[in-house]
Amino acid sequence: MCIRTEAIGEIHVAAMRHVGPYERIGTAFEKLDRWAHASKLIQSVPRLLAIYHDDPGRIPADKLRADACVEVSSDFRGEGEVEPATVPAGRYAVTEHRGSYDLLGDAWSEFRHRLSVRGDLPIDDRPCFERYLNTPRNAAPADLVTKLCLPLKS
Repeated sequence: MCIRTEAIGEIHVAAMRHVGPYERIGTAFEKLDRWAHASKLIQSVPRLLAIYHDDPGRIPADKLRADACVEVSSDFRGEGEVEPATVPAGRYAVTEHRGSYDLLGDAWSEFRHRLSVRGDLPIDDRPCFERYLNTPRNAAPADLVTKLCLPLKS
């Protein structure tokens, strides 16, 4: 696992809230996808993200909060269940996961473990996020590429 640091600028998103086990966020993405196609607010190839607000080691699975997101312009104001949200700018530890979404939980665990062993990149309490560089619509599960981003203290 290759870990690097990146300065990431502020990202504006349209967010569909999911409450429950993180591995079930797919339902929120399905709803977001229907909204996005109906609203015609997004590009033909949307930039998708998931924002994770809670630590699954501290919060019960049925209370975990996450947002299924699509990148939008900064003037998006929300519509129905879809709210505007922002990924804050800052320095992030970043790695890439190649493979099925079913293995993302393990990838996150390994990522966090390796950072804690290193000790030189203190994790901030801002939400972490995933950026999907491709999707099941255009890649086989084994070929999916997901960027994992953990916020770092300044």
